[in-house]
Amino acid sequence: MGFIDIHTHIVPDVDDGAKTFDESLNRIRYLKSMGIDTIIATPHKRTNLFEFKSDKIRQNFNLLNDRIIENNLDVRIYLGCEYYFGPDLFEDINNGSVYTIGNSKYILVEFPTFRFGNSDKESLFRIFTSGYKIIVAHIERHRYSLESFYTLEYLRDNSALFQCDIMSLGGLWGEQTRLFMEDLLKKGFVDIISTDTHCKEFEEELLRISFDRLKEIYGGDVRERFMGEIIKKRLSLL
Repeated sequence: MGFIDIHTHIVPDVDDGAKTFDESLNRIRYLKSMGIDTIIATPHKRTNLFEFKSDKIRQNFNLLNDRIIENNLDVRIYLGCEYYFGPDLFEDINNGSVYTIGNSKYILVEFPTFRFGNSDKESLFRIFTSGYKIIVAHIERHRYSLESFYTLEYLRDNSALFQCDIMSLGGLWGEQTRLFMEDLLKKGFVDIISTDTHCKEFEEELLRISFDRLKEIYGGDVRERFMGEIIKKRLSLL
């Protein structure tokens, strides 16, 4: 049974990830070589930073899937989205057009902060009462206060899952973030580990280093725990 990568930017020419189909296919081949056979494409949806063109994204996603089949890569890809916590997400919920992760009710959400005001809590309540659950993107890249941890507890109480980027262990976001992710892992705060690949050339070596570091922390290969069958089941992909 292969692994799953639930956070990637492999759809070409739609955000700050892959620019060409060749870049996408090269990264998919590399992920396949690492034992990953299921990939969720999660282009950014964040007004004023990335222009989210649904038709183009779906077209390029379908063309990419065609090329995967043509190249006999034996990898399944699904179209999701990395939402920024804000108007884009709330509009899609109101319109019934939410991009979920896999076949589940989970949505991948990047938060600007975990210091929530009353309006933020009301927005979260709307999400939960609409039947959706949240996967919190790259929690290791935040800095936390006591109030922030209360927010995480609230999210956890509402079935949220916490995702970290494996390349943070390799130092992509600096030493402080690397150490903080190690601390989150040791304290059991992490549910899912993903690559968050943007299909850049330097990433392949960094991915190797980062997964080696994960082995060192746990004294063995624990990808099954964070990227394996249990995650696929949660996302209704088995």
